[in-house]
Amino acid sequence: MMFSVHQDIKVISPKNLGWLEKKLKSTEMDYLWKCVENRKESHKKDLAGNIHESNVLVDENDWFFKNTVVPLCQKYAEQFENIGSHVPTNQTHPYYLSSFWVNYQKQNEFNPLHDHNGVYSFVIWMKIPTRHEDQNKNPISSLSNAPKISTFNFHFTHIK
Repeated sequence: MMFSVHQDIKVISPKNLGWLEKKLKSTEMDYLWKCVENRKESHKKDLAGNIHESNVLVDENDWFFKNTVVPLCQKYAEQFENIGSHVPTNQTHPYYLSSFWVNYQKQNEFNPLHDHNGVYSFVIWMKIPTRHEDQNKNPISSLSNAPKISTFNFHFTHIK
């Protein structure tokens, strides 16, 4: 069998940015547990899902931001690109942690597909009482052709 090569065919290879995964040090986790212990007002009104308990956290003296988030942003820029360079502004603005909160998810609570404002975003799992493999054995999982109970997913709605 012979195929002809067409000059008018263009191959498109979309390239999306990736993400970083980091196991936090015990000092970072201890600090976060202290933040959770000293949590503030409810953050529930700002959530997309049916989570019943969520609270604002305070990053005292920007400790977590300076010691964990900034190095991760720098690593991200090295590996991929500085996403902040795409923000339309005529001045340089420093990064800062604009929102910091904790969610307490109970059985049958979930966060649906949603997005976060800002240049960078992160999620930290402090305590995970289940495994998604076990959760997908739940009978309700059979109602989906792509069970995703207790999973975390990224969805790209645009490509570069």
